[in-house]
Amino acid sequence: MAEIAEDQPLIEPRAAWPKQFWAYMLRVYPVAGTPTHPAYLGNLDFASATYQMPTDFTALGNLFLIIRPTATANRTLSITIRFAQTGEAYNTHTQTQAVVVPLVNLVLYGLDLVPLFGALLANLTPGDHMEVLVQLTIGFDVYICGLDGRY
Repeated sequence: MAEIAEDQPLIEPRAAWPKQFWAYMLRVYPVAGTPTHPAYLGNLDFASATYQMPTDFTALGNLFLIIRPTATANRTLSITIRFAQTGEAYNTHTQTQAVVVPLVNLVLYGLDLVPLFGALLANLTPGDHMEVLVQLTIGFDVYICGLDGRY
């Protein structure tokens, strides 16, 4: 039988657990309408999410855009990420990319935005207000569920 001293931890010290956040994606109506979740997008429709980075934020490990397709097909998304601190222009840091996503009907797809926007996202700091805007530019009938961020 092993003896446990009071000054020793009961488990081995290891790296801290990753922290996680979820941001809902809402359908954006250009003129009028009630935002909906999950964001159901037809061709040229928009979805948007905003999130303020927490005070203990260090760096993003992953930022998954969760997509629920309604058909098996490739879809082209135009994704814009922008962020800034309070008191700065909302688009102080901005980048847009077009991405072709191979989707399978009814199978959730997680598109990691960190590899696509790595240089931009490396500039995120605690307190930044981040917005992710997604437009379906080629294709139709896709649900954009949310952002699963891990840091």
